[in-house]
Amino acid sequence: MKQNYLKKTNGLLNFFTFLLLSIVFTSNAQCPTGGFVLNTQADVNAFAVNYPNCTQIAGNLQIGPTNTALPGNITDLTPLSNITQVVGTLYIQNNGVLQNLNGLNITNVGGNLYIGGDYNDKTNLVLQDISALSSITSVGGWLTIQKNSSLTNLNGLQNLANVAHDIYINDNDALTDISVLQNTSFNAYDGYGLTITGNASLQVCNLSNFCTYLANPSSTHPRVISGNLTNCLNEAAVISSCNLSTPDVNDYQLSYYPNPVKDIFYLSYDVEIVSISVMNTLGQLVLSQNIGSNNAQIDMSTLPSGNYFVNVESSEVMRTVKVIKL
Repeated sequence: MKQNYLKKTNGLLNFFTFLLLSIVFTSNAQCPTGGFVLNTQADVNAFAVNYPNCTQIAGNLQIGPTNTALPGNITDLTPLSNITQVVGTLYIQNNGVLQNLNGLNITNVGGNLYIGGDYNDKTNLVLQDISALSSITSVGGWLTIQKNSSLTNLNGLQNLANVAHDIYINDNDALTDISVLQNTSFNAYDGYGLTITGNASLQVCNLSNFCTYLANPSSTHPRVISGNLTNCLNEAAVISSCNLSTPDVNDYQLSYYPNPVKDIFYLSYDVEIVSISVMNTLGQLVLSQNIGSNNAQIDMSTLPSGNYFVNVESSEVMRTVKVIKL
């Protein structure tokens, strides 16, 4: 009888010990393993309940549904205030009613920082304020600001000292001021570098770091700048507003024919031609070609009739000629 009693007592003790250890283990599971996707406000709220002590996301953190879904209903990010690091990519995308990022206290993003959407109707529609990102000092991948239709400035990124790869600023209709990026270092990666396109209200792009980058050949420092306004209209406009110190273009003889052109446009230069790019009158890139010799030809037969600007880049200077396509 006594032995049975002891067996029962030991059994209950083992059970409660197991239960206690389970509770302790669960409470120590402070963060989800890997990445995490927050599609709705309910998901955001539940994160704070399930992971109240989580400070680091081990993978990607996606705030907003995938760009193939309907825009999300997230309005408040304060339940995420304990998160300070994202080891992977931070996506803030496809939020239909999110006006600001207040509540985020992230200091470091190990992967890419992506704010926006991939499609015209899958954007952060009313996002106007990203100042809550002011604690971020580095991004381990690229920086993309894309299709945020109500965003007028990038205030909040003024402490972003380093972007390991490229910068993309695309299709932000209301964006007028990107000056806070003037102290951000970045690097060409995998054939990309500085891309500023389709920002219908952006007139100024001659940030000191951008000018320094553009002073290098496009073969080593790729760039695509088009579809913006005035001094940011295209690459040539930005280079002009940067007042870059370049050799006198008259020191080098550029020959080209025919003009007007119907099919093949031929060029010959005193120095090696690194690349050729063709822009339409809207500043949009329509053709580009790497050369690597003093003579080049570019097939314009598929372009519609009209006026074009042919940018000829060498290791010394850049020349732009106006060409009429028949």
